[in-house]
Amino acid sequence: NSSAAAEFELFQGLAEAGVADVAVTSTWGASAVPEIPNTSPWSKANDDYWARVVPGLLAELRRGDIVLMINDMATFAPLPMTPAFTTRLGQLERGLGRIASDLAQRGIDVIYQTANPFLREANCSPDMAVRQWFHRSKSPLCNYYTREASLARRRPVQDVLERLQRQHANIRILDL
Repeated sequence: NSSAAAEFELFQGLAEAGVADVAVTSTWGASAVPEIPNTSPWSKANDDYWARVVPGLLAELRRGDIVLMINDMATFAPLPMTPAFTTRLGQLERGLGRIASDLAQRGIDVIYQTANPFLREANCSPDMAVRQWFHRSKSPLCNYYTREASLARRRPVQDVLERLQRQHANIRILDL
């Protein structure tokens, strides 16, 4: 989804160094895989993205190419975990498994970026975490998640990705 565009500079260096050609596609609110129903305001863009844009780009790939998938994975690690999100994890697993199988037949690998630390969900910056004399609240204005809490929160989605990596020789997990 649009998270990929936010990380463009991470892989732009590959093209600039002559290591790889890079094509980036991104759309607002896209589902991580087409198997996940999209009821967002961007549902029509999502449908077009998965029906026309992605298949067109995948058709241009050749043996040895790599597809790097970047999505807002925080949506797969809500607090608390609910049955609806467990269903979404199953849809992610089925969809990503299907994509990996299709691409494996063509000799194409998939790198899937796992959930990053939950910075947006913390709703703060370093200066906001410090209690200041002018804050009316007695507690900090934001919530920093510890490494342990972040890893525990993303464990269900991490389990799905690790299981897919064991099942499909062409899947790798990118963990920033």
